[in-house]
Amino acid sequence: MSDAGAELVKLEDVLFISNGLVPICEYKGRRFGVPFRVLEPGSTIHAPGDRGTLVLARAVAEWLELL
Repeated sequence: MSDAGAELVKLEDVLFISNGLVPICEYKGRRFGVPFRVLEPGSTIHAPGDRGTLVLARAVAEWLELL
């Protein structure tokens, strides 16, 4: 999804909580919705209960206030 050259951020130890209209994840005690379309290659969470890496464009991570 990212533009060529867009800076990516890798968030480790993210928990995929639930899958509804917008999937809910938890990172450092904070829950947030993150649409699948903004996940970048290298993300390892795909279903509720998964814990792993979430890769996002820096602009998306900032918009979600994860940085």
